[in-house]
Amino acid sequence: GYLGVKLTPGRSIALDRRFYPLSGLAFIETQKPIVNGSGQIHDWIKFSRFVLNHDTGGAIRGPGRADLFWGNGTFAEIAAGHMQHTGRIYFLVLKPDAV
Repeated sequence: GYLGVKLTPGRSIALDRRFYPLSGLAFIETQKPIVNGSGQIHDWIKFSRFVLNHDTGGAIRGPGRADLFWGNGTFAEIAAGHMQHTGRIYFLVLKPDAV
């Protein structure tokens, strides 16, 4: 990734660094594909988890774009190629007076 950190499948995201903190901890809510034995998307299900902003991505421009790193393999290729759903992202930040 951009920070020189090895990307973690399903946990590393890429965002525009002009808008989001690098290596920031976030929680995402979106959908992910269910792939059948033939490699076809059968359905989409709700998907949420904690992620880290490890990368910037060449096509990630502006505050409304994100890329979730799925890893390698058949599912990763299918998911990465078809994920275009809207979602929500919440960054966890420490209050300055809490330090």
